[in-house]
Amino acid sequence: MSCGLLLVRLILIATLWFPALIDSSPVKPQELVPRVTLQDLAKIKGAVLTKDGKQLSCGVGLLDNKASLVSADCLDYKDGSVDTNVNYRIYTDSGFDGATDQLEVMKITVHPAYNKKSKANNVALLEYNLSSNVTWRNYNSIDRSIWDDVIYAQRVLTDIETGGWGTSKMYVHSLDSDATCSDLSPIFKSNQDEFTCNEVVAETPLSELSLCKVPYGTVYGVTNNIVHQAGFFSHAVIEGGSDLCKYDTARTYYTLIGDYLTWVGSVTGRMYYYFKPSGVTLIKSPSGTDFKMNDVPSAASKGATVVSGNLFSLEAKDDFSNSESDTTAATANSEDHGDSVGTSGLSTKNTIIVAVCCTVGTLLVVVGLYFLIRWYRGNLSKTRDPYSSARVQDLLTDDIGGASLPHQHHPNNTFADMPYNRPPPAYREGDQRPSDNINVVADAPETLLHGHVLPDNIHHDKKD
Repeated sequence: MSCGLLLVRLILIATLWFPALIDSSPVKPQELVPRVTLQDLAKIKGAVLTKDGKQLSCGVGLLDNKASLVSADCLDYKDGSVDTNVNYRIYTDSGFDGATDQLEVMKITVHPAYNKKSKANNVALLEYNLSSNVTWRNYNSIDRSIWDDVIYAQRVLTDIETGGWGTSKMYVHSLDSDATCSDLSPIFKSNQDEFTCNEVVAETPLSELSLCKVPYGTVYGVTNNIVHQAGFFSHAVIEGGSDLCKYDTARTYYTLIGDYLTWVGSVTGRMYYYFKPSGVTLIKSPSGTDFKMNDVPSAASKGATVVSGNLFSLEAKDDFSNSESDTTAATANSEDHGDSVGTSGLSTKNTIIVAVCCTVGTLLVVVGLYFLIRWYRGNLSKTRDPYSSARVQDLLTDDIGGASLPHQHHPNNTFADMPYNRPPPAYREGDQRPSDNINVVADAPETLLHGHVLPDNIHHDKKD
């Protein structure tokens, strides 16, 4: 097999393999056709959590005008307890009653079985408005079996001082999760009924918050085109890197609030409502106040990284290195497992892609050079071949006056440097010797010499 053919085959193999590698990289899934619209979502009151006047990415499970659920990772801790010097506020949008509000958090209760490392029971109860009565409440969807779709939503404040709200974002997703969700997060694998999982992230609504895409904050169940809240963001797991901003292979996980409502009721002394197709009813201890997830050693599989808390504090190192965002929460709750790649480096899959590109590029260059050299040599041999010249063809057929003795140079002898294995044109191949040819030329009439002068070293005698 020639070198050129071998290189061509290598190029073909690499070309066929490379698209398969690209297709295995994470891509945004096709969004389902929405059964509901943003207008339907806007009918449900939503909320945003702030910390010391800064908006957080943490989703809020807004129960009523006195209590909410959030991820316990979104809070700051001091000496193992929630830092009471931090000011948290709940901002509620207009929702179904058209009224917005700013509510200062007065009491925080973290779930007793919360495990910061594994993300089990990553739930905290925020209470506010303690002296007022319950004036409104959100209904909760706790029965996964009746969900037609799942909505992931992001709400945003455009102005904290005035309480101005921007347009919410939502993404319609199926309830089903892929195998990667279980592969990346052991806590999800052991508690699939208590989580939802997806592979989508949203553009940050305000550039001053972050330039990175972040997970949606809250999740809603859709039943018969009716929307009710179902959970909030817990954590994300990244494979092959630790930078969610670059969107390596990642999955985001959401804690469902249904199994925690009885525990919430035991803390607040109130009952909470959930939705079912036949109507709305009070929660009736579906899991009991002592419910807790099946715990595991870690939230992420070996070689993957888990991030949680306020992800508005994440920074894209290439584009956002001078950000003044608060990084406390994300840094405190980021855990590396195994040999995960640092934020500033390339992920394993990106490294493979770069290597393949370099290999294919090198092969293309080598093949190009190979065929360029062959073309050059072919043209060179055609140029230097004395028998392919038109001038030589004329000499061979018409002009024998350029003949000379062997090894004797003559200025008009085109074949002075002729290859040794090709016969000189001055004689025919056969038994004749060069000297015989010379005598033949010497005996030729002068008129056959076409005006050429014989060299001085050729002598002949005319016969009588």
